[in-house]
Amino acid sequence: MERITKLSLELKLERSDESEAIRPYSLGPMLQSVLMEHVDSEYASFLHSIPFNPYSQCCVRGENGGYVWKINALTNESSIRLAEPASTIESITLRN
Repeated sequence: MERITKLSLELKLERSDESEAIRPYSLGPMLQSVLMEHVDSEYASFLHSIPFNPYSQCCVRGENGGYVWKINALTNESSIRLAEPASTIESITLRN
């Protein structure tokens, strides 16, 4: 049976004056890049070669008004090779 892993990472923005202008869904593509930077290059290449991803990810507003990055690994392999490395992320820098 495949293991489904749900990971939620709270994002804290350094510039609170800009946080109201940021729509959570607009962070998705940038966070996708961050995710690929944290998996090994072989697995990232594999993910780019298949028609359907064995994971999903999105950014939503949290209950406290902040942002929550949600990553769902839908297979055992993606749980090990994607969700586990993502769970060790301590900080990121997003540039648009």
